[in-house]
Amino acid sequence: MHRDEMRVTCSWTLVFVDGPIVVPYEPTSDEHIQRYVHECPPCVHYSLKDECSMNELSIEGAEERMQAVAQYAWWTFERRTDHDAYSYAGVEDTLSYLDNIIRTQGPFDGIFGFSQGGICAAYMLARQHQGDTRFQFSFGVFCAAAQMTDAAFKIALDSPLPMPSLHIMGEQDELISIEKSRILAEQFDNPVLFPHPGGHYIPTQKDPRTVWKAFFEQQAA
Repeated sequence: MHRDEMRVTCSWTLVFVDGPIVVPYEPTSDEHIQRYVHECPPCVHYSLKDECSMNELSIEGAEERMQAVAQYAWWTFERRTDHDAYSYAGVEDTLSYLDNIIRTQGPFDGIFGFSQGGICAAYMLARQHQGDTRFQFSFGVFCAAAQMTDAAFKIALDSPLPMPSLHIMGEQDELISIEKSRILAEQFDNPVLFPHPGGHYIPTQKDPRTVWKAFFEQQAA
């Protein structure tokens, strides 16, 4: 078969992992709840259609549905007694938890993390660079992520991490600023940056999807 007649299909198996720590429900902003009301998936709308129309979905109802969704974390925060700051609790337990997943469900080519999960993913790659053999990733993807802030877990790299990385960051992100995401990107050699005009979420419009596709195709080449 001629080369121009061949079609190569690349496929990836994604394993979604929740953080190991269940955290209490915390109400989100009214704006976030409004987005949940108007942008929740069709299955939510359809399950409610016998009770009310989409236009009749209330903020109170959205709040109740959000409370029914379990929330997880990769570590928790403890206030230090010596000064007004917080330290991380549970990081090593989380790494052991992830190591078990890698051994039982892996190996994995790359790692993706959003928000605190992105911070954790970047930390794992830094540990890998320092010789932690539990982690053997070849690339990383980070969305709304930054570096560790607890000094006990900050890793001073002697050189940028020699692996491909994609960094997605929101210009209006009030939780993890775009500046912090850029600082994380500087930790990698030749990072790919994709800033978007939104906030603290994973963008799914055409442009970011194109960037995702191109990046993953490069890793599969």
